[in-house]
Amino acid sequence: MAYIIPSSPCGAGPRTPEGSHKEGGGVTPSPTPPSTPSPPPLPPAAPLPRRRVSRLPVMLLDHNAEVKVLAGEHKLQTAKAKLEEIQKTVENLQQKYTVNVSQHPGERPAPAPVQAPAPAPVQAPTPAPPMTPAPPKKKGTRRGTSLRPVKIVNRGQTAEDKIENLQPLSKPGEGLTLCLMDLTSDDWEKKREALQNLRALAQHHQDTLMTKLHEVCLALIEEINNLRSCVSCAAMDTLLYLYVYLQKNMDNQAERTGRVLLLKIAQATANTFIQQQANLALEAMVKNCSPGRVLTTLLNTGLNHLSAAVRASTAQQLRLLAETMGADAVLSAGKTFTTRFVTAVCKTSLDAAAEVRPHGHAILHQLAVYPDFMEMWNHTISEKDRPTLARILRTAQRV
Repeated sequence: MAYIIPSSPCGAGPRTPEGSHKEGGGVTPSPTPPSTPSPPPLPPAAPLPRRRVSRLPVMLLDHNAEVKVLAGEHKLQTAKAKLEEIQKTVENLQQKYTVNVSQHPGERPAPAPVQAPAPAPVQAPTPAPPMTPAPPKKKGTRRGTSLRPVKIVNRGQTAEDKIENLQPLSKPGEGLTLCLMDLTSDDWEKKREALQNLRALAQHHQDTLMTKLHEVCLALIEEINNLRSCVSCAAMDTLLYLYVYLQKNMDNQAERTGRVLLLKIAQATANTFIQQQANLALEAMVKNCSPGRVLTTLLNTGLNHLSAAVRASTAQQLRLLAETMGADAVLSAGKTFTTRFVTAVCKTSLDAAAEVRPHGHAILHQLAVYPDFMEMWNHTISEKDRPTLARILRTAQRV
């Protein structure tokens, strides 16, 4: 197959492509540009997560329709009907109770003629009922208030009033041993029964009780400090029986037992009943034990105690001691006893607590009438306390 090469219009030879030249009668091909590498294919895209099918009801009808149907042929309840009923009710009420106002506010209706009120018929006055005071309001009990009746303590009670006639024991020796054993048990009812038997022993079998008096007093001291109040009061009553029936035989135990009674008053500051029981036992000690032992017990434990209740009880027992002995016996009992007694009385007369001072003043009134007291006064009372005590004595002499 033959190719025909067209001739150029200017008579020139055949046109050669640019960038080529003839060399040796041949055609040289032009160099090809460098090829760029194609990018690698993209990795396949991750499949999209499957969309969860919504379970919410989808509205199928117009929002303005009265009844709206959701998917699943469920009707959507609305408050539109109730709201329309309420609006109609409000409009009816407004029309019923509102006053018609004229269209022209300047025009006012003529006022109605004023009519004179008709005279009221005269009635006879009826007597007013007697005024009775309104009953007082009953106040209920506060929350947590105890409804038990309040125990009333007879403050005029004496130690002799606590004594009861008890039955003697058939076997006092075995009964005393059994009482000491029961006092060491944890059963509080056994302890109360043992204390009852000890009171019977003190009343009817003093000789048997004297054989173990020290052990009995130690057991009573421990039970006076018992946390159960019924056991503590029973122990103080038993100690009162020992003072009344053993009398001077309790002198060796007076300081030990009297001290625990005074300290019990300090512990029971909020319990008036326990304080009363302790004071009754101290009263029995003052009346039946030796005055020297009693004075030592009161001065060593109660005179300088921090509790005002203990100091008041001490002053009360000093006053009872002066009344039991008599003022002349106090001043003639010996220099040691009289000096200690007068010093204690002056100290109670100047005490800071108001419940302590009256007992000291009463004792000074008893002693001031004796001439021997002024001599003892000059040797006993310090200079700084004399002006105050002198005023008390002048008041006593006037009375």
